[in-house]
Amino acid sequence: YLLEDGGFTIAIDFGPTALLSLRLLQFDPARIDAICITHLHGDHMGGLPFIVIDGMYYSQRSKTLQIAGPVKMKERFDLCMRASYEDILQIPRGYDINIAEWLPGEKHTLGPLGVETFAADHMDAPHSPLMFRFLLPSGKVISFSGDTRFTNNLMKCADGADLFIAECTGLAPPMGRHSTWTDWKAN
Repeated sequence: YLLEDGGFTIAIDFGPTALLSLRLLQFDPARIDAICITHLHGDHMGGLPFIVIDGMYYSQRSKTLQIAGPVKMKERFDLCMRASYEDILQIPRGYDINIAEWLPGEKHTLGPLGVETFAADHMDAPHSPLMFRFLLPSGKVISFSGDTRFTNNLMKCADGADLFIAECTGLAPPMGRHSTWTDWKAN
């Protein structure tokens, strides 16, 4: 997902096909200022090595890439990079990468946006998957659930949002730690 407001662009999660999707849309990945990662599963963060490489050799990024995610984000980013391109983090890039680890229940500033985090129910400790609530410079609020079982935090994250992007993985349980249409109807 891409969120643009106030001259600032955020990608929410960045799976393995995200870069290809941006290219198909003729969207320059170097326009992305920050990437917010909901949780540390490959389908949500597995595209990070590709945007790093793209910034080095194709789009020739010059501005800092900010990455924010849950606890263990730095460790998982490093592992993902080493697994994909063993020594790439040792090669000069021409731009910086700043990684922040956020906990549920925090408020942050990311460029001109305010970001509030909520706990998702999708992984076991020590992981702490996140939901995001973005306050845009325009005054609009966009909330994003990421992957989670149905929880009271979904409603807290959605409260007052102009747009709530919520997971609905299947029609009915069992779907693991994901929300379903049956959950949404019941709640």
